[in-house]
Amino acid sequence: LCPRYTARVIQGVTIGPSPRWMRQRLEAVGLRSINNIVDITNFVMMELGQPLHAFDFRFLEEGRIVVRRSTEGEPFVSLDEKERILKADTLMICDGRKPVAIAGIMGGLNSEVKEDTAMILLESAYFAPSSIRRSSRMLGMGTDAAFRFERGIDPEGVVRAADRAAQLMAELGGGRVLKGIIDQYPRTVPTAEDIRLRLARINDILGTEVPAEAAVGILKALGMAVREESDGTWRVTPPTYRVDVTREIDFIEEIARLWGYDRVPLTLPSAAAAPVHKAPKENAADRIREVLTGAGYTELVNYSFISPAAPDGLGLAADDPRRRLVRISNPLTEDQSVMRTTLIWGLLQTMARNIRSGAGDLKLFEIGRLFFAGVPGELPVERDTVACLLTGLRYDDQWHHPDVRVDFYDLKGVVEGLFRALKIADVRFDSADPEPFLHPGRACRILIGGQAAGILGEVHPDLLERLDVKGRTVVCELDLDALAAAARAVCAFRGVSRFPAVARDVAFLVPRELESEALLGHIRATGEELLEKVQIFDVYDGERIEPGFKSLGLRFSYRKADGTLTDDEVQQVHAALVARVVERTGARVRGES
Repeated sequence: LCPRYTARVIQGVTIGPSPRWMRQRLEAVGLRSINNIVDITNFVMMELGQPLHAFDFRFLEEGRIVVRRSTEGEPFVSLDEKERILKADTLMICDGRKPVAIAGIMGGLNSEVKEDTAMILLESAYFAPSSIRRSSRMLGMGTDAAFRFERGIDPEGVVRAADRAAQLMAELGGGRVLKGIIDQYPRTVPTAEDIRLRLARINDILGTEVPAEAAVGILKALGMAVREESDGTWRVTPPTYRVDVTREIDFIEEIARLWGYDRVPLTLPSAAAAPVHKAPKENAADRIREVLTGAGYTELVNYSFISPAAPDGLGLAADDPRRRLVRISNPLTEDQSVMRTTLIWGLLQTMARNIRSGAGDLKLFEIGRLFFAGVPGELPVERDTVACLLTGLRYDDQWHHPDVRVDFYDLKGVVEGLFRALKIADVRFDSADPEPFLHPGRACRILIGGQAAGILGEVHPDLLERLDVKGRTVVCELDLDALAAAARAVCAFRGVSRFPAVARDVAFLVPRELESEALLGHIRATGEELLEKVQIFDVYDGERIEPGFKSLGLRFSYRKADGTLTDDEVQQVHAALVARVVERTGARVRGES
């Protein structure tokens, strides 16, 4: 872990400020001036690439240095005054009794240079890059020294850097460099040598015609030893301080850099332009983005991690599948320790943060993946989903718009627009089995072909109160896989008739709990050819309406493709449809006894 360790002793130093020229150079590279001795170690590190460390010799017990591994749970207080509990095998620099530095990373508070320091032990060493990298990551200490050690330094430049720092300490600190140097270097650190380099390979890679003399001249100018092996082939040994040059391609890069990138010809890669074929789900997601952004919604990309308290916050039942949380083994925080099983929680949290920041009129959507824990030992079940959130004012706060807040039907209209854009038919909104976090009576399930495909509704007031949000909020969550499966690439076309339509309005008296879809479904199920469309134009439950009932106004539109409808034809078809509604639903035509 420490192939080479050197040390020198400088006696009689005086601690003080560094000269102006050194302070300016250190500040120019982003380093803060501390004192002349510490500044010299930083200056030489920047000058020669060799990290150094200065110990106050009087704090080194028994006057010796020991390089060893730490023990499990060993405490150590570093120069930043933080106590760290070390794991086993962290390389430490110690005196005769205690650790005084984390090797290659940071010194200890118990041996730092102080204002009255007079004798310095200067450390210059080579540490194994893998050891420093592991310890630096484990301790979260990304120091300038660790940055260099973990990438590799010049093993043959250790003594040169120590001598240079000792010289500066004598000149700027008034010290006297003691004779001799400790240099423990039992086994030479292997460095790159005799790497094969081919001229043909240089020109193949660069697309140039670099002359052999120019290539050799560039390498020698960089301090590399070049030995000709055969015509157009050399064996090259880089200097030991070029730890980044270990392969033939590294030499080619150096040649290109000094030969001149402007002399490398510009060429375009030849590649066939193959058509892009997207999966149906990708096409559906793209179309959804177009529709929602066109409707004024902003797309979010939330973290896939949520708080384990989210299911409780939404009031989900104990057996709800969305409680099958996938736990993260190394979470960033406890609030992001499980994978999400719904997009709605993330949208609600985003809404709350925006409202606290003063942005209360929001139209948000997100397309993302949900994760559900499966059978132990197997991968989680994943499902792609799209979710929307709407809150605040329906229109911009302008003089010509009334102060109207959004409601259930605003988002329902957007969802219906999505289905039209994807050409999805047989969609039904069913108010049965509302979600616990949605407002009863203002929420529904969304069914496609009779199969569950999503939810839509106003957020329950209790949940909004816990989020400290006032006003109405509407959300929806749709299964993207179900949407993609039901989407159609083409739709049937029927020519526009040249003949006029005939409209008939009927007001039905129905129980308050009866859904309008029940009436519309029975009408559409007849498949009546003359019926062009039927829609709700009025809902009323005020005066002159029996308690427990409501008036539902339907507008029937009839049209014939090849001629003008007569009153008798319209009346015959219309009477049959009204009778069917009355028979199948128990509704009464308002105004009739």
